[in-house]
Amino acid sequence: MSMPCLRIRRVLPASLSLALKCLIGTLGGLGAGIAVSAMTASVLSVSTPAGLNTANQYQTLMWLVLPIWIAFSALACVWRSVRRAVLCMGLINLILYAGVLVCQRLCQPA
Repeated sequence: MSMPCLRIRRVLPASLSLALKCLIGTLGGLGAGIAVSAMTASVLSVSTPAGLNTANQYQTLMWLVLPIWIAFSALACVWRSVRRAVLCMGLINLILYAGVLVCQRLCQPA
């Protein structure tokens, strides 16, 4: 009798898996925070009469990065595997940066 082909899956230790997910969340969250801040800057440059010339708007955009970064860092621990966390965070960042490009094209001042 032949043995059925078993799929061997390498399982990372829990501490290494958590550390990698935290690293993925930190890097992916920073990218996502900057992308959302860039989209907000594109929209604000068109919707406000003065554009982004005032210091308060720069402060708002700067402080917008931190809560998004923290939220995405926590979100990375939701997925079961490191591979899925990398794929999902990469896909989210890809979608956000595509949104940045769209906002920059649509929100160009005339």
